[in-house]
Amino acid sequence: MKTQPYHLKRILGIGFGLAVVVGGTIGVGILRMPAIIAKDISNPYFFISLWVIGGLITLLGAFIYAELGTRFPLAGGAFVFAEKAFGKAGGFFTGWSDWIVNAGAISYLAIASGEYLNTLIGLDLPVRFSSAAVIIIFAAMQWQGIR
Repeated sequence: MKTQPYHLKRILGIGFGLAVVVGGTIGVGILRMPAIIAKDISNPYFFISLWVIGGLITLLGAFIYAELGTRFPLAGGAFVFAEKAFGKAGGFFTGWSDWIVNAGAISYLAIASGEYLNTLIGLDLPVRFSSAAVIIIFAAMQWQGIR
């Protein structure tokens, strides 16, 4: 496969990319958050309207990222967009904040997966151990690479 300079190899394809985006959007958050929000909201119409508004905001964000990705087809995501808009300092801070947010998301995913894993297997392990195991397993899989 011939690659152009400064471009990533296209190994995974659009189907994998869509699966990652949909999985990340729907993922663990949709399994845990509705119950947390619903316990504080007594009106079911208000609860549904919050989900509709959140969905519309998410859709708007997806449109913005799609437009920016088309305008700046470079690797780096939000870092590239912030650097183009705000200079190197904006890109730097966006890159760091993106890393922190992703670390938090991985932690949340690991905790929820650890809780579900304990329930599914019927174990009574502390969640920190099963969560750490989830992170180690996924890190080992990623370490192996795509191929």
